Amino acid sequence: MTILEPNKHEHVNRIFWGMVTLLLVVTGGSIFFYNETVQLHHALRGAEQAYASAMTKNAELKNDRFAMTDGKALKKIAESRGLIKVKNPEYIKVKKELLARAL
Repeated sequence: MTILEPNKHEHVNRIFWGMVTLLLVVTGGSIFFYNETVQLHHALRGAEQAYASAMTKNAELKNDRFAMTDGKALKKIAESRGLIKVKNPEYIKVKKELLARAL
């Protein structure tokens, strides 16, 4: 007589399939996090290059600004527009009494 015990190894099967499922989930999660890390690394590289480019452009703009406000350059601009340097300039003077009345 043969005795059939169909549920004899059911707990072993559950443990096995649970471990397989856990292994698949961990593997999938690892791949996902690795991909995210690589994408962030590439984004960081792009941001660093953009920052370096902006710093270079900023230095060029500063050089241009300093070149435009140089004393020699300002003298050339003044001469081209027919301006002359006044040695004793006269400034507008307002009497204190008039200023006090206006307020």
